[in-house]
Amino acid sequence: MPSSRRTTSIGGFNAMLNEIESQETDLIRYVSYMKNLGIEKVKPEDTVLCGAGDSLACVKFTERLMKFRLRAFDPYDILLYPNAIRNKRVFFVSVSGKTRANILAAKSARHHGAKETIAITANPDSELARSCSRLIELKFSKYDGLTPGTNSFTTSILACATLFKNLEMLNVKGMIKDARNWARTIPDDPDSIYHFIGSGPFYPIALYGAAKIFEFTGGNADYQLTEEFSHLNLFSIKGSRERVIILGLGREDRKATSLDSLLNKNKIRSYLIPIRIDSEQPLQRAIYYSIALQYLALIVAKRRRLRGPAFLTNESRLEISNRMIY
Repeated sequence: MPSSRRTTSIGGFNAMLNEIESQETDLIRYVSYMKNLGIEKVKPEDTVLCGAGDSLACVKFTERLMKFRLRAFDPYDILLYPNAIRNKRVFFVSVSGKTRANILAAKSARHHGAKETIAITANPDSELARSCSRLIELKFSKYDGLTPGTNSFTTSILACATLFKNLEMLNVKGMIKDARNWARTIPDDPDSIYHFIGSGPFYPIALYGAAKIFEFTGGNADYQLTEEFSHLNLFSIKGSRERVIILGLGREDRKATSLDSLLNKNKIRSYLIPIRIDSEQPLQRAIYYSIALQYLALIVAKRRRLRGPAFLTNESRLEISNRMIY
């Protein structure tokens, strides 16, 4: 989610596009930055990750990337169940460092037996950073105007993954090109409803996809696990305005490919995000999928002739959000 609340301009879409495309250099630089920090790898079993909004999708992806050997929580859950972090090293992921629940959870963790609290934030002067014993700074390009999280999200993914893995070389330029080309092929109309489906570690990226539709367009969307979609969300689909976007584990993900085939045979518009490289690692694919969903949301917003991020246009909802989050 965005880190501050002020009116955006008509040029807001230019800022969003710039931030999406800046990932070509931002992510390469951030990999080098993280390597130069020389952060000691942590044991997944001793670790809890915490985040809200986009950051929840980030930490939940990392939980699955590490095959559930670590735990990932919403900060309010840590406040409700503080024993979950006893004897754990707890990382709080918040781009702004201003989310009240994260700050309270970090302070609570120090009093409930956490080994250490570490802030992962772009704001080293934030209250969250001051409330933790250590800081890992997020670094990415920021342009004028308030925008939904794009390069901040993929940078957060890299920061979390670096705690446990050596980062692979990233061909972000190729990812951006393929993601943009795919997003342009998805038809949209003002009443389209988007269903994002993710297999394995990409389920949280499906969550992120729905969040971008909410923020960019104010439109209807949901997200689900590949298996669970056929049990639940499938029965909400009404007709041709529905769009199903599937984030498969790979070409071998028969559950995802079978679902896509069956939906299309039954005249339900389904789209598998194409696999770029068979040998692509899950972290690389997560970044590619994320960029594809960023472009999709931006293109949908433009096609619907919006003037800027939709979440800024409803003042009463924005006020509720402000009061609950900050």
